[in-house]
Amino acid sequence: MRKRIGWSALAAGLVAVVATTAGVAALKGRITADGSSTVGPFTAAAAEMFQRKNRRVQITVGISGTGGGFERFCNDETDLSNASRAIKASEHDKCLSKGVRWLAMTVANDGISLVVNKQNTWASCLTVDELEKIWNTGSKSTAGATSARRSRTCR
Repeated sequence: MRKRIGWSALAAGLVAVVATTAGVAALKGRITADGSSTVGPFTAAAAEMFQRKNRRVQITVGISGTGGGFERFCNDETDLSNASRAIKASEHDKCLSKGVRWLAMTVANDGISLVVNKQNTWASCLTVDELEKIWNTGSKSTAGATSARRSRTCR
């Protein structure tokens, strides 16, 4: 878990910078971020807040996906990487080999909630394994058939 490049270092970092640089007029330059389309909106919002207080700072937020963001970050093309997953070993090694260092910050965690329609007659309990079979790429499983085949009782 320690080897993650932010879940949006920009979002958390810029919020902190906005709070600490409210009276500083001399900030200028460029900041570039790229990565996850899930994290991108948080980064864009943080960048917008920061730029309101620091008009001489130009922030570019790209959305090329987590892998694309890590690729650009490890090539030292961006300042910040937005990730919706942990850095892979190959990405970690590439960053290290190029002398790119980072600080990981978790900005948010996501989750899923399952809701069953009142008229549903078969889904009284589904296991994580069954849900994975239902939603997995190329799944031919139907939830009803999966539930009917189950031989144990859920509690």
